[in-house]
Order: sequence, then C-alpha cells, then structure tokens
Amino acid sequence: MPVRSNYRCLHCGARYPRTAVRCVTCGVQLPRPGGDAAVPSISRAVLPRIVISTRDFGRLENLARIHLESDHPVADLLLGELERATVCPPDAVGSDVVTMNSRVVFRTAAGFGPRSAVMVYPEDYHPTGQHVSVMSPLGAAMLGIRAGERMPFTDLQGARFSVTVEEVAYRP
Repeated sequence: MPVRSNYRCLHCGARYPRTAVRCVTCGVQLPRPGGDAAVPSISRAVLPRIVISTRDFGRLENLARIHLESDHPVADLLLGELERATVCPPDAVGSDVVTMNSRVVFRTAAGFGPRSAVMVYPEDYHPTGQHVSVMSPLGAAMLGIRAGERMPFTDLQGARFSVTVEEVAYRP
C-alpha cells in the first residue's frame, strides 16, 4: 500500500511526492528537498468561488479520498477544491454552475477553440472527446465554477494553463 507523502506545499498545504516540481493543486514551484522555499505563482485570492451541491459533494469527497490512498495525482487538487467550496442544496446551485453530468462549453488558454464535453465520474469516462473526468486536472478545475469564470490549472506534465467556462449548456 502506498505511503502518503509528508511533504506539503507551503502555499496551499496540499501533499506532494518528494520528486514533484510543481504543486498539482495551486501550481506553485515546489522547494527542492532541503532547499528553497516555495514561490507562489497563483494566489488563492484570484481563484473563483466554487459552488458544489450536497448531492455531488459526498460522492466527490469519497472519490478523492479513495484516490488519495493510491497517490492519484489529482486527488489533492480535488480535495483542496472541495475544502474551499460553498456546499448547498442542489436547487440552490445556479444554472450557470458546472456540476457533475453537466454539458460544459469551455476554452483553454492553449489556443484551441471552444469545446463541449460532459463532466463525469471516472467510471463514466470514455476517451471520445465527449467527456471530461472530474479526476483530471481540467475536470477538477472546472468543477463548481460559473459560466464566464476562468480557473488556472496545472496538467499532469506540469504545464500551466487556464480554462474559461463559456456556457453550461445542460445541467441535470
């Protein structure tokens, strides 16, 4: 069974493996073991507000904790986002908020045009381009933000991007 890391980001508190270069949660450059302090590159003050329904919250928290035990690279990011989220009843979540099973029109700062995909749990993900898993950096970044908002994220290779939700085209 994998051992949970004792290393924590000085900026956001997320756990990271000793070999990590950037924090998956907030994108800061991590200190070298025994060396530099972390240099913040994304302030939590500029992150958009996150709204999660009570229906989604419990399942997402359980999913993230299970994946944390297997050192999934996005588990800490998702847990961090859930910790800062406002949790409310499903009928109190605005229709412009990205929730699980929403069809989302979004644009990444990588220069591609708008794309549409459904936010899904990992077991419902199919690599057809029609789905975004909540356990991916992109999915965790979009979860809970409103149409028109922009969220920075770091991909699994350490490259930094941002995603803008243009529209929540369908929400269950």
